[in-house]
Amino acid sequence: MLDCRSLEATYLQLPPTVRLVICNTMVRHELAGGEYNERRASCERVVENLRDFLPDIRALRDLTLEDLEHYRSRISELDFRRCRHVITENDRVKDATAALQSADLVRLGELMYLSHDSLDQDYEVTCKELNLMVNLAREIEGVYGTRMTGGGFGGARSI
Repeated sequence: MLDCRSLEATYLQLPPTVRLVICNTMVRHELAGGEYNERRASCERVVENLRDFLPDIRALRDLTLEDLEHYRSRISELDFRRCRHVITENDRVKDATAALQSADLVRLGELMYLSHDSLDQDYEVTCKELNLMVNLAREIEGVYGTRMTGGGFGGARSI
């Protein structure tokens, strides 16, 4: 786990009986251009707007979901969903760290699925091929969870 503000890294291990499987949908997508910049702008816009009410915030990581809900009327629906994804994803990373540290693979898998669903519904960066891959993985015995990964190609990471 990497804290991008402090650059503090925490190394986590999967139990030795667990395997990480990376699958590639072979669907090419480009988030480096406009789509990525639009999502980043949504997040920055919300932070800037809410600074009038919460002057100490520097980034979405400084907000809670309750903060976002409280100021929802001051945020567009699209910006709200994108920021909700980032805030809940930060919480999921912390929860996933705790799950890994306690070897709770069922909980880790649940968090991975929640992450994928949030990327699909709130952040809108998945595709039908990736959603199909994740949904098929949900039906496979022994798969704890799947999560979309970044990069120039659509893919899913499963454990």
